[in-house]
Amino acid sequence: MLSVIYSLHSIAKFLYRKFSNVQLSTSNSSSLLPHSYTADFNKEEELDTLYNFIQQYGFGTLIAVHPDSNVPVASHIPFLIDKQTGEYGELIAHVARNNEIYKYLSTNSEVLVIFHGPHGYISPQFYLPSHINVPTWNYANVHVYGKAILDTPSGIPPQDVMNDLINFYEEKYMTTMWNWSDYYTPEALLSQRKSIVGFRIRITRIYGKYKLSQNKTRDIQKQVIHGLKNTNQLDIAAFMENYLEKDD
Repeated sequence: MLSVIYSLHSIAKFLYRKFSNVQLSTSNSSSLLPHSYTADFNKEEELDTLYNFIQQYGFGTLIAVHPDSNVPVASHIPFLIDKQTGEYGELIAHVARNNEIYKYLSTNSEVLVIFHGPHGYISPQFYLPSHINVPTWNYANVHVYGKAILDTPSGIPPQDVMNDLINFYEEKYMTTMWNWSDYYTPEALLSQRKSIVGFRIRITRIYGKYKLSQNKTRDIQKQVIHGLKNTNQLDIAAFMENYLEKDD
């Protein structure tokens, strides 16, 4: 009887060690964390490329989970990227104080931000006559995971953060006849800042999914780009052209 108990105890210890190790390796390996499927040839992980993408397509979709109901909540807002802070950088943004998503950012769980680039429909006729394929869609996006923190305990973003956001997006419109800062007093700016909540997202994981016919030959890729241009899908055509030519 004692030998049976000892054997069962040994088996239990073995199983405990086995599954404890699995759990530890899962929690310590970002590759095993949940993420969307991305084929290796569509994966973009070069940080400068991803940062440039966010700067160009900075209007992102913020997704957080309600801590009580576990229901995901989304908000569509502009972001800035701070490349210098933390291992992978930080995202900077704000939402209206009436937007309750900011209350879900103070939990310790990760949030997800998706940045969408150009996309377009790929017709099978783009491949003819040299290749037969099914209809598909080409696109580029970047997924950013991270932990969110409020800029200040009150949530009111500092003026320099607001200046950075406005200057970045307003830059192309500024002329000798127009500068936004000339039209707002410090009191007016403070009033506006009180109606919003500023926050940062410390990036823990970041990767791009660039589905741009990378698994096709260079000649087929050129046919696809030509087909996109002929069907007036110019943004994704230009993106493909610029991205793929670096491999030439």
